[in-house]
Amino acid sequence: MSPVQFNTHTKSPGWVPLKKIFLSAKSDFLRKFGGQRFSEKHLIGAAMWKWLCESGQITQELRAYAEAIHYRPGKERDGLPLWRLVFKATIRNTPEIDALFSGARKGPTPRYARLAAAGLVPDKPADFVARPAAEEPTSVQPDGPNLHSAYRALNEWVLDDLGIEWVYVYTTKRELENFANAGIEPLLKVGQTRLHYSQRIGTQVASTASNSPFVCTTAYRTRDAQQLEAAIHKALKLQDRHVRDAPGIEWFQVTPEALHTLVQAMTGKTL
Repeated sequence: MSPVQFNTHTKSPGWVPLKKIFLSAKSDFLRKFGGQRFSEKHLIGAAMWKWLCESGQITQELRAYAEAIHYRPGKERDGLPLWRLVFKATIRNTPEIDALFSGARKGPTPRYARLAAAGLVPDKPADFVARPAAEEPTSVQPDGPNLHSAYRALNEWVLDDLGIEWVYVYTTKRELENFANAGIEPLLKVGQTRLHYSQRIGTQVASTASNSPFVCTTAYRTRDAQQLEAAIHKALKLQDRHVRDAPGIEWFQVTPEALHTLVQAMTGKTL
């Protein structure tokens, strides 16, 4: 086995057995370390790997594969051991592991200047001009025979009185609890639909495995949901908040409040 492998981590003989071990040992690891909090997320993986080795769950042959450094083009500059890549690919971003993480998540913080440079908001926050009260969006309650009551939004707003389309935001209850209790910014799904948003969410989550209930935080009624959704996605990607390894392509690491502020800035509405 070569000590240096380039972008072949998934072809390593240790890849599949290590994935099985990490997934099967997750529950025991959480029972042992559930009371601890880690200031940096990579330390959780290091603690789990050390525990797996010390508890005899890793053979010497498998450990040799696991600790070989892998360099992936365009990824980690200094390479990573195979076990760390397996940890990232299996349980690193699960809600249970997130609950052990008490520090601020890494990555760029939202900067007003980046949105201004993209022409999405004024150069200075002070340049915002509040619209007259008559133009402010109004809160509404969904009604109709085909609505999914389990996914009614906590907050619902009308951005256009003539609109019949929706931009919706949802997440899981566990993500909101992690945010409230530990300040961990939640992962939010931002989508759009011409149906009522509760129907669309009900269809999506029916095919999504999750051990935590889904919660719709906000829904916006508008005339062109596709255009608004695209603008939101672009702005959040400029802030490096797009979560590329999440299931689906519309998940972002951002608080509901920050997202709501962004929508106000884009639409010129003051809530």
